[in-house]
Amino acid sequence: MNEEKINFKDFLTFQIGVLSRDLSRFFNNWFAEYNVTIGQALVMYALLDQEDRSIKDIAQSLELDSPAVSRLVDRLLKGNLITRKEDREDRRALKINLTEEGEKIARQLLAKSAAFNRLLREKLGEEKFKIFQEGLSEIKNALNFQE
Repeated sequence: MNEEKINFKDFLTFQIGVLSRDLSRFFNNWFAEYNVTIGQALVMYALLDQEDRSIKDIAQSLELDSPAVSRLVDRLLKGNLITRKEDREDRRALKINLTEEGEKIARQLLAKSAAFNRLLREKLGEEKFKIFQEGLSEIKNALNFQE
């Protein structure tokens, strides 16, 4: 019997998962001096783009679920990096904004993230970088098609 040996470490899903964990660990260590995780930084980046955002709106822009964003927002509130206030038109809705300190930190973290992205571009070269981005997009689209 010639049964093909399957090595799960060759699976793209395994390799992407390992890379994702490694990147999260790297950024969490890099951002530790600010007492911010990569997830919290992403929320802060979303708030740099637009003021008075709702949890739902942030969740959609980050492609996360609302409960996950709520937990990140709670931790950012405790760190005095964001504010949360009721919407005057809809008292059930909450509007999230960066504090002055939160905006300062968000801009610093965004600059660090952009520098890392430039480094990856340089290491891979523009063509490989774009191919990698396209490949990730195609995988994401294929997964969305399966739902």
